[in-house]
Amino acid sequence: MYGGDKSFTVSSVSYAKAEGASLCSQQTLVLMRRKALRRRVWFTDLSRMERALVNLTVRCVDWVRSSTLGAMLRTIVERVEVALRSRVERLTVEIGWPLARKFASFASSWGNLNAMTWASDAEFARYLAVIHIDDAGGT
Repeated sequence: MYGGDKSFTVSSVSYAKAEGASLCSQQTLVLMRRKALRRRVWFTDLSRMERALVNLTVRCVDWVRSSTLGAMLRTIVERVEVALRSRVERLTVEIGWPLARKFASFASSWGNLNAMTWASDAEFARYLAVIHIDDAGGT
């Protein structure tokens, strides 16, 4: 999965593989925390326990060597990354893509030969998400 490399990147957090344990650097956790604080995600989307886990990890270790702690930090980082996405990006994934597939299926069943390309059109999915935002009154 990792090839011959000793390190790999999942989104904005760098991990390294050594002796079977995944390692997470202190610097990448600090950058993630700083970005989450600036975008007001840190306190709204993470529990007190999750924030404490990241804060203690940053204070106490340079590299996470425990696979258990690494897995916990990975889930926290993934939650923060989802929360940091823009509203349009989130709604495109949650609403735009399913609507695009549904519309493509309907149009295809009605005989439109090009309709199935709509299901993989990113701009169409984004358009449907923005229309949903407008219809929902900003929700």
